[in-house]
Amino acid sequence: FYGTEEEKSFIKFIDEFIERLRQKYSDIALLRNEKFFQIFDFDEGRAFEPDFIILLKRRNKVINIYQIFIEPKGDQFKDSNGRFENSKEGWKQKFLLEMEEKADTDLKLENKHFRLVGLPFYNKKLKKEFEEALENEILS
Repeated sequence: FYGTEEEKSFIKFIDEFIERLRQKYSDIALLRNEKFFQIFDFDEGRAFEPDFIILLKRRNKVINIYQIFIEPKGDQFKDSNGRFENSKEGWKQKFLLEMEEKADTDLKLENKHFRLVGLPFYNKKLKKEFEEALENEILS
């Protein structure tokens, strides 16, 4: 895999996490977004190209499909508190975290329910926080 150290670390994280996903989801896909699509923030309409998207499908009586947008970020993008909230990239994380709440995603087609999920930035040093957010969104 070609990418930044943070992206490589994320791929390794998913590789270690995937068995937990397989316990709940019938189909799992991790896609690398190489300028294929942009999403736009709610506040100013700024374009953003998340590096990865995970697609998960869970079959119950209906089919639940999750689209999870993920952006690995290196330490050079952190703010003075060692986080991302007040950094120049902070608006992207804010947008990802607001996505599910603010986006109109009541999309139901032929017994299929879709859910958009945004997560905090993935960072090696903040991996535990990312893992907890991922677990809360898709494993609970």
